[in-house]
Amino acid sequence: MTIFKSSKAHILYNLQLKAVELIWLNNFNEKDYIEMIRKGYDFMEKHNLSRWITDFTQIDQAPQPYSNHLFIYQKSIIEKYEKFELVFITGYKPQFQTFGENTANMLESKIRNIDVTIAVNRKNTDQWFRKRGRNYIFTKKITDLASTSLIFLSPNHTGSRE
Repeated sequence: MTIFKSSKAHILYNLQLKAVELIWLNNFNEKDYIEMIRKGYDFMEKHNLSRWITDFTQIDQAPQPYSNHLFIYQKSIIEKYEKFELVFITGYKPQFQTFGENTANMLESKIRNIDVTIAVNRKNTDQWFRKRGRNYIFTKKITDLASTSLIFLSPNHTGSRE
């Protein structure tokens, strides 16, 4: 189901995964990012959802690291939830994988109720939001995953996947 469409991105509701998806179509700046997450979070709040997917596979420049302003804004929204689950689909480009890993590490270290999964493609979607009784930490280097479709958590992941 389409929530919003623009030349920069589409925001969809994934019925199967019960998640809001932000699919970037063109390179973007922080202003574009804030506009899209506001639209997505508004939908999440109205429908009591706590899962978010961001897909970077269709753009050619890795996003800039989070600014303090963006982080504070996002943290204020995420902390409203008992548990917030986030998936970054990074693709195989090392700069996107590094962005995903660095962002996951930053979010997990500063937001108590977030679980971040990083996927290189849309395979194994059944594992993205699977409940787990303990932490799973994959120790492969992020660049070693380029030839696989593994889903992994950042090395600093400390949150429970229950």
